[in-house]
Amino acid sequence: MKNVLILFLLAVLSACSSQPPVPENHFYQLSAPQVKKNPLTATKSILVHRPSASGIYNERSMLYVEQRKPLAIKRYHYHLWVRPPAILVRDYLVAYLRDSGTFTKVLTRKTTAGSIAELNIYIQHFEHILDGARTRVVIEFGVTIVQQEKQLIKTFRVEQLAGDQSVHAAARAFSQALDKVAGRILKDMN
Repeated sequence: MKNVLILFLLAVLSACSSQPPVPENHFYQLSAPQVKKNPLTATKSILVHRPSASGIYNERSMLYVEQRKPLAIKRYHYHLWVRPPAILVRDYLVAYLRDSGTFTKVLTRKTTAGSIAELNIYIQHFEHILDGARTRVVIEFGVTIVQQEKQLIKTFRVEQLAGDQSVHAAARAFSQALDKVAGRILKDMN
């Protein structure tokens, strides 16, 4: 009986010691915007509001969709943005617009300073699409631009191929897609 108890204790202890390691969290950021400098003199300011988003688009988990199940949006486990997508998008657009040289000031808070254009964004899609050789990211924003009593409401959608199916390649592709969206927004504002 004593031998059975010792064998049982050894089995329990060996089971405890053979646990797999705890998965490691991976945090992703966007790369710096790639923008061409505007050769014209800047004459106006712009206020970039924090984008709004609903549901899981407000969370830091990176999202993906399997092409064979296009209606199911899933979260990657242990793969997170460094900040929620709304903050990432706002900061990226602010950097892009500042680097473009198109505006005298790019603001994130209301001010009483002169003529200000305003940019509002609603995040509709921000996902990694897993589709074999056509793996890509998709960004879709509802955009409202207000300038001197004129209002432009438009949807911008960009699909950007990722180099492979890795989450790191997706993060790089999100930056490239945001460059395209920011360029289109800037074009519509001029």
